Amino acid sequence: MLTLSDFAGNEPVKTALTGMLRTGRIPHALILEGAAGLGKKTLAGFIAAASLCTGGDGKSIPCGQCGGCRLSAGGVHPDLIWIRPAGQTLSVDTVRQVRQDVYTLPHQAPRRVFIFPEADAMTEQAQNALLKVLEEPPAYVVFLLLTVSASRLLATIRSRGVVLTLSAPGPEEAAERVTALMEAGGETDGLSLSREKILSVLAAEGGNIGRALDLLRAGEEPAEERTAAAILREAAEGSDLSLLQAAHALEKDRKNARRILESLLAKIQAALLYKAAGGGPGNYPGQRLSRNSLAKMEDITRTALRGLDRNANLPLLSSYLCACFKEAAGL
Repeated sequence: MLTLSDFAGNEPVKTALTGMLRTGRIPHALILEGAAGLGKKTLAGFIAAASLCTGGDGKSIPCGQCGGCRLSAGGVHPDLIWIRPAGQTLSVDTVRQVRQDVYTLPHQAPRRVFIFPEADAMTEQAQNALLKVLEEPPAYVVFLLLTVSASRLLATIRSRGVVLTLSAPGPEEAAERVTALMEAGGETDGLSLSREKILSVLAAEGGNIGRALDLLRAGEEPAEERTAAAILREAAEGSDLSLLQAAHALEKDRKNARRILESLLAKIQAALLYKAAGGGPGNYPGQRLSRNSLAKMEDITRTALRGLDRNANLPLLSSYLCACFKEAAGL
């Protein structure tokens, strides 16, 4: 079972969690923010296991040995509930059902844990519905809200939770974690993965372990990643024609268009976090765009993804995206 020492970097977050676990004072709501690939779901799984652990000696939590830990590791604990959106949004009806479910007493553990892996997919109405239970939650309930940025949640939601911000670890620690994960999965057989190659991919992805793993497993940068990077580059620096040419791949088929838009959204979100932190790798997609432009593009990309769900015409969707991106880049 994962321990905090296995989680690369993020010392302030690990220190805060260690204090919570040692005292048993886990907040009713924890908000984990960070770009896709930084380990929000992994950390949420650890916190959930610690919350549901019934063994341990007070020092090793979760203990990894008790029935609760084994059920958590297998993803079948009855007191661990994942709340996922259906499509691009998480509806108010879903949250209202959660609001009813929280009053069911724990089945086996001292707590019940509700994880929202895409909390920023909640509509404003859904967030307001959740707020009603966050204001006076049952003593045994823990909510874990995962989001690329806490700013995507209502201020009233943020005020009732503890925000933990994940960041990319240092290059050496990140490289060690990537190597360990690939070796544990038997994925290094037949691959030429030098330390230099791993560090190079990590640098290109700003130290993001999850995204670096995806690229290393693919053997080369997937076409949708290259297309997404080209769209951002041409929006910032190119002509209208060059942007349309870069986005032409969106018109091939719906499955390909979704992969490109999801990759584009991830790159925009990573760029926003780099901007907010005042850092980032030497050259990343979206670096030349302002925070306001990137925030606008994030909304545009989400709208395009919703358009796919509604069976939008692909050439029109591509043209819409390009026109809106050029306008946003001029902000």
